[in-house]
Amino acid sequence: RMDETTAVWFHSPITKLQNGTSCDNLHRSRENQYWVWSTLEAPPLSNIPCARHFNVSMSFARGADIPFVYNAYQPRRNASAPSPAPLRSQKTHFALWIVSDCKTLSGREKLAQLMLKQMQIDVHGQCARHFGQRSPPNVTKDDQRSHLALRTLARRYLFYLAFENN
Repeated sequence: RMDETTAVWFHSPITKLQNGTSCDNLHRSRENQYWVWSTLEAPPLSNIPCARHFNVSMSFARGADIPFVYNAYQPRRNASAPSPAPLRSQKTHFALWIVSDCKTLSGREKLAQLMLKQMQIDVHGQCARHFGQRSPPNVTKDDQRSHLALRTLARRYLFYLAFENN
């Protein structure tokens, strides 16, 4: 029950206002209740509806009231690391980039073009053709078979490239 909670947590981009609900209709149940806006997206993609209603922010941004990180590194229980030789012998290709957002705010596609001139990078996904490559049809859809095909494909590569959209 909203009137008994100390805090209400809203997670973006999942949080959507119901049809017909305006920001003016949103009210805290109690004066000392916290409304927390949290997001894993970078600021250009973090559209905060009704921002004036939130009194706490939770994100990876340095200025967040409650900061958190995507990954946390923890010490290994077993200090001896496995030899990379067997892993390296299974890798038959250099680098893989799977991309479906072809034009981004960050311009990551320009960086990718420069990298492609210097090293062998296989591009798969919806944007492969923008880089003069063809992606197998089974890795361009967002379904269970495609995810399995991508995992199988990725095992062949020493590196997997990941760029933020913005």
